[in-house]
Amino acid sequence: MKDKKRNPLILLICIIILLIFAIIILSLTSIPLMSSARENAFRIEANNVVKAAEKVYANYKDNNIVIPNDGISCSNEKNICVTIEKLSKYKYYVNNGYKGKVIIDITDINNPVYNLYLTKNAEFRFVGLNYTNYTEYGQINNESWNENYEICNCDTTD
Repeated sequence: MKDKKRNPLILLICIIILLIFAIIILSLTSIPLMSSARENAFRIEANNVVKAAEKVYANYKDNNIVIPNDGISCSNEKNICVTIEKLSKYKYYVNNGYKGKVIIDITDINNPVYNLYLTKNAEFRFVGLNYTNYTEYGQINNESWNENYEICNCDTTD
């Protein structure tokens, strides 16, 4: 039998074309997965922020306030406001580049409502949402971000 000689250039071109198709298929399937993973990480972080705010509120109820009123984090008879910066500074939360605040509505002292303002790199945002479990029920909200969402202002006239 005669061995047919194959042209190595044609084989090389075929392999390159197959690799290009494989890369295209893998990238088309992995990009949505990466976006979903980033969104889920954001939701988990939102839960961590609210849990840290719950600890602050527990300390507030026990008259053991460890976050002083200093214009960044504050309280009045209706609200407690805590910035992400303060939660991190006072070791309630480890910040990984997130900005925002939590306003705890204490009108009903036994059932506080946590309003979350949270963003990271303008990709995902929670603006004033008051769900208790952000990983299951929170809606990613891409409203425009106001720098006031990063500071607390607790006037007694509110």
